[in-house]
Amino acid sequence: MTPIWTAALIYTAAVVLLAKASILMYQTTKAPNFSIGVIMIMGAFSGYVFIQIFGPSSIFAIFPVAFLTGSIAGLLENLVLIEPLMKKGRNPVLISLSTIGVGLVFQGLLHIYNDWIDLHFSPARFFSYRVFLKEYDITVGGISGTLLISTISVLLTVLLFWYMYEYTRFGNIFRGLTESSELLQIQGYNPVRMRTIIWVLAGGLAGLAGSFMAMWFHTLISLGFGILTTVFAACFIGGIDNPKSAVVGGVIVGLSEIVLVTRWQALIGPWVGEWRLMVPLFFIVTVMALRPQGFLGNDNGELFTGKKTLTRSQFLVVFLVFFISYSSFDMACSISLSRTRDSLIAEFNDYEVIIAERDRNVTCFYCRDLSSFSQQLVQYNISTVYLEPFTDLDTNLTFYYERNAKFHRVGVMIERYGICEYRYSYK
Repeated sequence: MTPIWTAALIYTAAVVLLAKASILMYQTTKAPNFSIGVIMIMGAFSGYVFIQIFGPSSIFAIFPVAFLTGSIAGLLENLVLIEPLMKKGRNPVLISLSTIGVGLVFQGLLHIYNDWIDLHFSPARFFSYRVFLKEYDITVGGISGTLLISTISVLLTVLLFWYMYEYTRFGNIFRGLTESSELLQIQGYNPVRMRTIIWVLAGGLAGLAGSFMAMWFHTLISLGFGILTTVFAACFIGGIDNPKSAVVGGVIVGLSEIVLVTRWQALIGPWVGEWRLMVPLFFIVTVMALRPQGFLGNDNGELFTGKKTLTRSQFLVVFLVFFISYSSFDMACSISLSRTRDSLIAEFNDYEVIIAERDRNVTCFYCRDLSSFSQQLVQYNISTVYLEPFTDLDTNLTFYYERNAKFHRVGVMIERYGICEYRYSYK
């Protein structure tokens, strides 16, 4: 199987699990959860730490570790935030906005963790603003082990939830919770306990998706909010009120985002990759315009309660204005980011620059800034500088060189300081 299709199928599996988790959480609160992507990142980073502690031989143990991490995050979010708001009768809009705050808190904790590790432990072993574990993947009969595990996990998840939903008391209680928690309580069931179980399972699925992402994709902390467009597109296609529709939307969006964009890059040019976000946005506007409740949703299903304020034609006009404005702004920022990154790389024009992944098993020393790094290059007469692979939207670059079978590296962070202006600092 080609690497493109392997990456596409692994990404699709992650999107299906994230969509499944989002729909389960939505069913219990009637409010979209904007922290689901950050929970995914927490799962990815927990797997990264686990493999750094126990070594490459424990590579496939990171999947249950990531699931457990996501479950804990989902449990904390539900008990600390969701249940208190539900008891006070807060509306779904307020609950959705509060999940953004939870996501920011989780994201901040990840940054604090990185900085703390950088100060107290070896940066070569633990410090990373992004996770990429592809070097630890193994193949079985020419097929990626991560692909096999992700595919089996998705199939088992879909079948298990289908069976539980249709043939067990759990499914009956869950359906009652989605319709009326008060009625469920009158029948003698505890809606708080049921909601907690759902959030634990959903958080675990999100964490598991993060471990799959980390195995084949550079997973940055900032990706937690960046992947939300893809997740919501997958939810909307099938219908966010239908817990069985996640697999349909996840497969359509996941495969389209990787395969179509890759084909367009080959036919038109590499710059098409910067417009990858337009693929899930296209699905969102198409579904919202043709069938807002989703193609597998109930005919009387509504995403938002209350009176309709926009007709479909008005919605399309508003979306087109937003689409054009956002696309223009995003393109301007992408060009500015690209120029800043090019000027940074141009500082090493006197050296041979090779893009290559750094071997994490080799001892590495950390340089405090670019000036010290450049002085060492001159001092030790280094002719080759290595640059770790980066994406078009990546704002963290890592340069390193090899001397005496050891690596010396410097991390440079490109940050925005104006509307569309960028500069680089040191991480």
